[in-house]
Formats: sequence, structure tokens, C-alpha cells
Amino acid sequence: MKNIIRSILYELIRTKLIYILFAIFALMMVLVTVFNGEDTCISGLYLTDSSVTFTFPIFMVGTAVGIISCADMKDKVGNYEILNGHSRLQYYLARFICSVTVASLLGYILSFIPMVLGMPIFGWGTKLDFECVFVRHILYIFPFIRLASFLACISFLVKNSFAMIAIGSAVGLSTPMLLEFFPDASDSVILSIYNLKHLMSFETWEIYNLSSSGIDRYRSAVSSLPANLTVSTMVVSLVMIIAYLLIGYALFRRSDLS
Repeated sequence: MKNIIRSILYELIRTKLIYILFAIFALMMVLVTVFNGEDTCISGLYLTDSSVTFTFPIFMVGTAVGIISCADMKDKVGNYEILNGHSRLQYYLARFICSVTVASLLGYILSFIPMVLGMPIFGWGTKLDFECVFVRHILYIFPFIRLASFLACISFLVKNSFAMIAIGSAVGLSTPMLLEFFPDASDSVILSIYNLKHLMSFETWEIYNLSSSGIDRYRSAVSSLPANLTVSTMVVSLVMIIAYLLIGYALFRRSDLS
């Protein structure tokens, strides 16, 4: 299986589309940070619209899984690998592991752009505690791996990189709409996109004061991360990752490689 993984990574390094997409999504996040971070500082950006930290990364996860998982299927590479002594399980695990690892890491790295870029330029601000937000952000890796595992599971059924890129893009496009029109559709962390939203949701309250210049509004938020959210994020993610791994192989092991 090591040889298969080495081969996949070698081909991935030569795949320009991965670099192009990463650069495009990174540029989009840079623009969002620059245009929205000046007035509120970066803590204000996280408080008012935390979805900017994961919307474009979700696009990256979806498209990367499609490129990595399905790139060789149209060329029937799997037939040659199995004829050379590799089992279906090795073929499956190599692509599942590579696609999930690379896709989730690319999305995870992108999600930190507002923090890494914005703090030196605009400063963090005082609206949220940096250490608490940073811990919340670290936990992003679990929903990203879970989302990548789900898409990788589907990819072995679809077996078409263009179709998977379309599916991944559809997930990215639907994320802001789902969060906007169905904000209470999931009060749990079962769905990865809602898990990401919950991780960057803060309990807030506002105080108004009358002054000579009019009404002054003061907004405060609780930055600390609830322990139950931390535990549920990790436990549910691990369970779902294993479930997608098993379901994907159950679908794949009886399918036709041609």
C-alpha cells in the first residue's frame, strides 16, 4: 500500500489544478479579510461572520477529494495495481487516506488565513479572547476530516473526478444558504458544516446607552468553549469517519473497476 500512496502523492504534486484552486480560494479569503477586518478588527470579524473562516475551505475540501480520489479511475489504474498483487482493500485505503488527509489539511490551512493575515494588519481587538478562539479553531480539523471522509465515500461510488468536483462545489455553495435559511436545522454536531458553525458561535448580549451623539451600542460575547461541544465534536467526528470508511469500502469492494 505504501507504493500506491507514494504513486498517488507523486501524481498529486504534478497536478496543477490543486495549486490553482488553492491559490484562488486563498485569494478570496485574503480579500474577505482585507475588506471586512478594518472596521471591527479580526475578533469582530469572527464574532459577526465566522462563516468566512470555513466557507471557501469547504470548497477546497470538496474539490480536492474529487481530484485525488477519482483521478486514476478513468484510466483504469486500479486494474493494473490489483494485477500487480495489491488487494482491493489496499487500493481503497490508499486513495481514501490520501484524499481525506490532503483535502482536510488544505481546507484547514485556508481557514486560518483571516487570523494569520488579519492580526498583523488590523490587530486582534478586544471583542473576543484570542486563546479561546484559537482553541475553537484548532477543533476545525475534526469536521474537515469528517467532511472529506464523507465525500471520499461518495467518490468511490461516483468514480468521476468532474462529478465529484461538482458535488464538492455544490456542498460549498449550499453551505451559506443552509446556514442562512435553516439556522436551527441542526442543534447538534452531526453535520460537519453545522459543527463548524457551532465551533465559532458565541453567546452574546448587547447594552444600549443614550449619549449626546445618539444611541451607543455595546456588544459583548462569551469566548470560552463549552466542554460538551469539544467532546461531542471529537467523538462524533471519529465515529462518522470510521462509518464513512466502512461504508465506502462496502460499496467499493463489489463494484466494477472498469
